[in-house]
Amino acid sequence: MPEKGGNCCSLHRALVNPTDIKYPSLGQLLHQRYKVLQVLNSGAFGQVYLAQDTLDPTRSQCAIKYYFSDLNYPHLVKTSRRIFLNEAEYLKRLGVHPQIPQFLNCFEENRGFFLVQDYIAGTSLSQELAIARHSSPLERVAQVVYLLWDLLPVLHFIHQQNVMHGDIKPNNIMRRSHDGKVVLIDFGAAQFLPKNPSPASKIATFPTYPTATSSPSGYLAAEQLRGQPTMGSDLYSVGIIALEWLTGLDVTHFQPHPKTYEIQWQAWTDHNPPPPYLEPLAAILRQLVRYHPENRYATAMEVLKDLEPLRSQVNHSLLHYWGEQRLNTLVPMPHHTAAAAQTPSAEADCDAWTATAAQFEDVALDDPELMSDEPWQVEHSEMMMARTAAIVADLPLLRSQSPSSTAQVLMRMGLVIGMLNVFAIALGYYTLTSSLSTDPGEEAWLAAQEAIQRGQLAQALTLAESIPRNSVRYEQSQAALQAWQTEWRTASSLINTAQTALDSHQWQMVLNIAAQMPEINYWKQKMHPLVEAARPRAEDEARRLLAQAYRSAQQRDFTRALSFLYQISPETQVGASIQPKLDEYQRKQSVRAMVQLQTAYDLAIAKQFRAAIAILEEIPTNTTAGAIAQEKLQEYHHKAQTRRALVASAS
Repeated sequence: MPEKGGNCCSLHRALVNPTDIKYPSLGQLLHQRYKVLQVLNSGAFGQVYLAQDTLDPTRSQCAIKYYFSDLNYPHLVKTSRRIFLNEAEYLKRLGVHPQIPQFLNCFEENRGFFLVQDYIAGTSLSQELAIARHSSPLERVAQVVYLLWDLLPVLHFIHQQNVMHGDIKPNNIMRRSHDGKVVLIDFGAAQFLPKNPSPASKIATFPTYPTATSSPSGYLAAEQLRGQPTMGSDLYSVGIIALEWLTGLDVTHFQPHPKTYEIQWQAWTDHNPPPPYLEPLAAILRQLVRYHPENRYATAMEVLKDLEPLRSQVNHSLLHYWGEQRLNTLVPMPHHTAAAAQTPSAEADCDAWTATAAQFEDVALDDPELMSDEPWQVEHSEMMMARTAAIVADLPLLRSQSPSSTAQVLMRMGLVIGMLNVFAIALGYYTLTSSLSTDPGEEAWLAAQEAIQRGQLAQALTLAESIPRNSVRYEQSQAALQAWQTEWRTASSLINTAQTALDSHQWQMVLNIAAQMPEINYWKQKMHPLVEAARPRAEDEARRLLAQAYRSAQQRDFTRALSFLYQISPETQVGASIQPKLDEYQRKQSVRAMVQLQTAYDLAIAKQFRAAIAILEEIPTNTTAGAIAQEKLQEYHHKAQTRRALVASAS
């Protein structure tokens, strides 16, 4: 297990006023490298940003987690740092899995902690849950089966490393856009659990609650709340998410039995007769959420083994269901007479789908790689889509369809690919695509975004406020309401500050301010003439500052050299290339500071306290030696006064 106090990487500390702690602003360049583009999320301990890596052309975007830090709240700083180091260490270890974000970097800057990781473009499972509640019961069963089939192998991989995630909930599971796979995020609560822990070795990271209480979030098992988590605690959380999905109920509706403490719930029964696989699935979920961890599944692979027989049954049932719903209502047929005469009946539709499902099963059984026990290892989705197209192309149903209509049918057919270990991809695409196309808030959301880019704030806010609660865009629009107003005030203030800086010939400052401008076209255009006026002079000034830094470094005055480099805007050509010099001079400054500290020690031993004090006062406070020097200054001042008093009394 990583040591809690250890550094996860080489931390960069800038010279700042310790009390000047602010959230990063849009457009700001962090660590001389990462440009903040957008706020993705906010939480109790900080924010998550979409950023651009300006030094890595192969990785255009990344996600940066900022952990809130304020010296006025030392306990919060300690907690933020612990979570920061914890998540960084576990991402390093686990980010090799394709369904866990890859660790990229971490650093400390402006008294804040920053973790850089892969940006997962997609939607959270909490958004999909809102959509699923409007799906038919049969579709929800299929979604639960293939969600578990996609997520549990990731959990199996984590547990094989003797690590538990500790905070599995819908907001911490993303559906990745480009392939439809689920991605497990946020490892701030992860912890190492030995395979056979002794009671004394268990780490209490959560507060203690009464035995029969429910988790504050609803997703944590009782033993985890008591500070005695197990690998089964993660499986419990997964089971609760599956129950939400299957029943359509919110997690707050699941209450424990007053005597057994088992979660009370009941599967839907409005389908007559119920599908034969509903009870086996319900049995799996009951075992996942048992109160006592020893009564749950021991491993994720055990769950997958019980789930395997249900996949084929779900495929057939879902295909039959869609056949009964008549495909010609999902993909409108041409209304001319000839086409109408050739339109198959619902029974023929269903037979065609069933026959196609059988063909897919034959393909799957003939390809052992596609029936792998490790679904996350399969990388054949493009090949399978080609096979899908080849099989479906022979269906009479499609022969009269337009290319766009055929694509929609293929989207439906994509659900059959689930038995080939990529079912969840097509399911996720269909669910999100079909929901967005009928979402009452989608049009208003797009219009609001266009309005904000044009500079029409009032119109954008009105449009965002009009988005109904049942829209997938509701939470996004609510977050945007506050963010847009904050960005507007920030941008207006930045324009005024930049104009003042330009008028006072502070060319570097103009460029620095422009880099903090929110990503709104209206304000970017207003800032553009100020930047163009300042840039030529800023480049000239940057070259002069660099020359002064070189001269100071030649004189071994690295503190002064750094002061010149810090004045150069990273938005200039010179500023974009000086990071190596900054690192070099900071190292040399630290070495020189240690030499000065040793010299002060030697003078103090010789009772030359005034000379020692003079040297200590020259040591930069931002170095390691600087902190020691500040303590020694008080000591040597006191000793100098005592020595003067002794000399005076002796005379």
